[in-house]
Amino acid sequence: MAPPEVPEFEVQRVTICLLNGRRGGVVEYESEGRRVSYYIIPVAEEAAIRPNGVDARTMEGGLDAAGLASARGLGVAIWWDGEHQHALVGNLPAPELKRLAPLFACPVSRL
Repeated sequence: MAPPEVPEFEVQRVTICLLNGRRGGVVEYESEGRRVSYYIIPVAEEAAIRPNGVDARTMEGGLDAAGLASARGLGVAIWWDGEHQHALVGNLPAPELKRLAPLFACPVSRL
């Protein structure tokens, strides 16, 4: 299946990644010097509990419940659904990544 298409951004690379012993996918995008990487990792039963104790399988609020952070010049947006953990990481402010996140949240667009 093709990676998610994001307006204004061009796919640069698609590859497999390994995070915490789980294999997933990462798609790297670029647009006018702005770079963003989209990670999608299957959620194992034991991994469904987020570090803050929230069960990702029962989380309500959709992307409003997304974790947002910025560090070392990178913005990060993380969210979960019933089957996957998703993350956008890039040289964009976290609120901008949150704005872009719905473009990746549609199940039809999944890797």
